[in-house]
Amino acid sequence: MPKDGEPRGDAADIYLHALNRFIELAAAASAERLLLQGDPVLSVSDVEHTIQYASLVCRSPEAAEKFISLAEQLADDLLQPYGHVIIALSVVLKIRRTLTGEETDGVITTVLAGFELAAERQRRADWQNQALSARNFAADHRHADDQRRLILFMI
Repeated sequence: MPKDGEPRGDAADIYLHALNRFIELAAAASAERLLLQGDPVLSVSDVEHTIQYASLVCRSPEAAEKFISLAEQLADDLLQPYGHVIIALSVVLKIRRTLTGEETDGVITTVLAGFELAAERQRRADWQNQALSARNFAADHRHADDQRRLILFMI
């Protein structure tokens, strides 16, 4: 690692790799917090790997703590919008007990496609409601115009 005052450009790949690994390691605990009450059960190997990566890029325990904290917050932020996918994965895992990477990707794809399909159906229903409302509005105004013409004709 660069010393104080030295450029950090050459070490940027190492920092980025360590941050990405931290986020991956923190994601399991983050997903547990989304699904379960209380604190997540820490994985010993995840903690060991986190400490090893922290020792690569941090000089003090305080810096390592902050770096790990950043990764945990990033993992939370990344997973939060996908709680529905995590729930689906947890259900499938309870049933199947294990999943390969390909099977995991399949579950994620299916869940996301289902939500996109539901959103598209809702957009189409909203569009049909707006079109119907516009037709009713036009019909009401035609009827009012016809009544005005009749009144003017009678005068």
